[in-house]
Amino acid sequence: MDDIDGDGEADTLDPEGIIWMQGESDAGIEPIAGRYETNLKRLMDLIRSALREDDIPVDRLRQIS
Repeated sequence: MDDIDGDGEADTLDPEGIIWMQGESDAGIEPIAGRYETNLKRLMDLIRSALREDDIPVDRLRQIS
């Protein structure tokens, strides 16, 4: 999809960062929780690669009240 806003012109995305909020429902499942950091790092590496932005910052939200 090249025309995101529907104005008839191709758009360019220039992301400034990634915001990640992880749920807690699987935090007590040891095999999953034990791999969390490795899996999250891999996910962020894949997103950075897809965006072709090796140094895009990531902010992990802990909790929204």
